[in-house]
Parts: sequence; C-alpha cells; structure tokens
Amino acid sequence: MITLIKKFKRLPVDEKKLLFTATFMVIKVRMLTAFLPLRFYSSNLGVRHKTLSDTMDSSKLTILYKVTRTLKRTSTYIPFKNKCLVEAIVAKKMLKALGYESTLYLGVGRDEDKKIIAHAWLKCCGTIVTGKEGMDRFAVVEWFS
Repeated sequence: MITLIKKFKRLPVDEKKLLFTATFMVIKVRMLTAFLPLRFYSSNLGVRHKTLSDTMDSSKLTILYKVTRTLKRTSTYIPFKNKCLVEAIVAKKMLKALGYESTLYLGVGRDEDKKIIAHAWLKCCGTIVTGKEGMDRFAVVEWFS
C-alpha cells in the first residue's frame, strides 16, 4: 500500500486528476453493469450502429494513450479487476468529456470448452483504446458511436 501511495505522489497533477476521475467512473460503471442488463443503459452508450470514420489521427494518440494507461492504473487502486465492458464504457465517457468520438464494440465468441463468451472494446481515431487483447476471436454483434 505504501508503494502505491508513493507511485501516486510521483504522478503529474493532470494524471492524478485523470486517475481520480477514472477510478470513480470504474466503480460507478462496475456497479451499473453488475446490477442492470445492457438494455437499461445502452442508450447512454451512443447511437446504435452508427459508423465513425477510422482515420488515424496521430495528434490524438497522446490522449488515447493517457486514457488507456490510466484505466490500467485504476486496477491497482481498486479491489477488483476491471472487466472489458467496464473499461470500454469508462474510456468512452472519458474521451467524450475530452471532445473525442469513439465506437464501443460488443462481440461474442466461444472459448476452448465451446461456451459462449463476450468481449467489449473501444476504438477511437482508428486506434483500439481498450480490449485489444483477443478481440479478433469475437464476432461483432453490436456497436455504439
């Protein structure tokens, strides 16, 4: 715990603010997704089946990297592991607050035991912001922009 506090103290002020915001949002979204089915909050995720341009914008890569890194950091400060859906929703909300449009994808696939599994990822400016690991194994069934 002491090392976490020391690491936190070393962060620049803007990253501390981003980390506080992300941690609060992760807890809030985690509770929302744990207790309510997707149909109750999907209208807050954006326009259904709207496609955004996939143009890579290198000037925006810094902020995308900061959001991704901040979400990874939140998992060290909260007592539970971030789930892909929670990370994607929080990243989408954070980017929207910063003025960036993004697309949240929901996909399904099968694991080694042939059981159906789901995955969520977020794409902004042609870059995968969250959920990149293993996303190729999932078929897109829904997306929100």
